[in-house]
This record gives sequence, C-alpha cells and structure tokens, in this order.
Amino acid sequence: MNNWHSFYMDTQIKRLEKAIGIWIKNLDDVEGWREWHRRKLHATLDVDDPWPLEEKVILGDFPLPEPINREHAVVMSYYNLVTSLSSLRDCEYYFRRYPFRGLPVPHHDHLRYVCEMYFGRFYEFSERMKVVSRAVKELLPETNVPFSDPIKNFGKHFKPELKERNLGNHHYRFEDIRIDNIAIISMVASSNAERQDLKRRMRNSYRQATHVWAERVRRRSMQVEEYLETVASLILDHCAFLSDLVPLASKEGSTPP
Repeated sequence: MNNWHSFYMDTQIKRLEKAIGIWIKNLDDVEGWREWHRRKLHATLDVDDPWPLEEKVILGDFPLPEPINREHAVVMSYYNLVTSLSSLRDCEYYFRRYPFRGLPVPHHDHLRYVCEMYFGRFYEFSERMKVVSRAVKELLPETNVPFSDPIKNFGKHFKPELKERNLGNHHYRFEDIRIDNIAIISMVASSNAERQDLKRRMRNSYRQATHVWAERVRRRSMQVEEYLETVASLILDHCAFLSDLVPLASKEGSTPP
C-alpha cells in the first residue's frame, strides 16, 4: 500500500492511506499475527520447492479478534477498491502497446479485447464500492453511512461503460466503427500482399484509435478517482479506528510528495 501516493493526491485519500499504514503496523501487537505473517510469507516464497518443509502448509485467514476482524474487512475492501482504480488506469498502457507482432492476434481483435477489459473495470469498481459499504455496515450496524448516493451516482455517471460491459458479457461482442475500419483494411491488406500502402493505412488507423482510447482512459479514470475520494471521506468521517490515527490537525502542515 506504500505506493498509493504515486497515483492519488487528494487529501482524504492521502489521509486514509496514512491511517491504514499505521493501523496495519499496529497489527503486530496482536498475539500470533507476526508469526502467522512470517509463515505465510515463507510458504509463498517457497511454493515451488519440490521438497517442502513440514511447516510449509496452506495457511488460512488469521483469526483476528473482534472488532479488529471487522476493521480488517473495511481496510481490505477499501484496498481492493484502490486496486480497481489502479487497474483501470493500467488500461491506458494496454491500449498504447501492441505486443502480438508475428502472432495470430490481429490489431483489431487486440483493440476490441482491451476495450472490453476497460469496460469491465467500471463494473468492478461499482461492485467493490458496495463491498466497502457492506463492510462498514458490519462494523457500524447502528450508523447510517450514506454510501447509497455515490454508488447510485456512479451508475449514472458511467452508464455508457457499464452498458457496454453488460452487452459484451451477456449478449454480443463490443462493436466500434474504428475497430471495424481497422478490421476491414487489415483483411483487404492480407489478401493483397503487395499493397504496402494498405498496411501503412491500417497501422495509422490503429494508432489513431488507440490514442483516442488511451485519452479516454485518462479522462474517465480521473473522474472515477473522485468517487474514491468520496469513499475515503465517508470512511474517515465514520470509522474512528482510522480517523483517530490521523487527526485533522496533523495534515495542515504536510507537504505533497
């Protein structure tokens, strides 16, 4: 989690990042936690050892005491929300790179697959917001934390992406005029090996299309980040186990990295 600052600069996100770092460090005070974590790390690093040691066992979740167990659920649900936004941002680089030269994956199919992955990230973020909401509700059953508004607004804000994800998953593949243009030019070029001009035209069309999509990723991920900021604010406003670790006064003199 220490590298979150390379992505997120908003005040509440940064403040929550700091609080979670302190909270996780405090887990070392829970009896048995450090030993369990050591064994978990050892088993993971040696997973391919053909002669496993006796202590190399598949370790389940550590039985944290209450309410730390429910606090842990809040922390991990938020962390998973952060990684969802990170994965959305990564789509930019999938658009910008075509790694299949010489392999039977044409440019238009690669572009279509990345578009479908991109749309899926919005559904993933939406669902993980709901997981955060449920985790906070489990921790604070008597408190009405207003997650419903940002969850509902997210669905409206990103309706086009969520609609395409639903259609792609349940009905038919994603259709786009730029992708169709690349596919047709590529098909004609493959049947006319001497037409180098068609191959150049296809590559130019592909570069233009990927540029448009990469720009869209940057623009829309910045908008998704606003929802992450809202979730961070709600957590800090209602979860004292985190907000008490980073009093508001401590951030006034802070300097961005």
